[in-house]
Amino acid sequence: AILSRWAHVASACLFIGAAVAFSLLAPRAWDDPAAHRRFKTLLHALSALLILTGAFNAWWVWGAYHLAPGATHALFGIHLLLALAAIALAEAAASRRKLATLTLAAVIALAGVAAASTLKALREKAISTTPVPTAPIAAGTA
Repeated sequence: AILSRWAHVASACLFIGAAVAFSLLAPRAWDDPAAHRRFKTLLHALSALLILTGAFNAWWVWGAYHLAPGATHALFGIHLLLALAAIALAEAAASRRKLATLTLAAVIALAGVAAASTLKALREKAISTTPVPTAPIAAGTA
């Protein structure tokens, strides 16, 4: 599970970094067909990795979300919607060569990372403050 978490975080960092690099730092590379093709290949791979590792990570820790359902469910929904919006916008920007849309995708992805880090903090707090149930001692066994 920890490898999946690291893969998810690393792919999110690379996704945002690639979007920022292409939209803000190297907009001239956007017109180069070879560089654009490499960017699209990277974007497709990172999008798939984000979706797969995100689904696995959510499945892995789903039970912890029930410890503080109000805040964690709301933040999970916000994180998921922001991530899907960032992926969709980045894919659309790559196919239509729109740098402004790619910049927007990077900003939305950063907001998704902020929601995810807050969600993890709430989940860890809920886990640490939940008392561990103890089995009652049956009479006459002690």
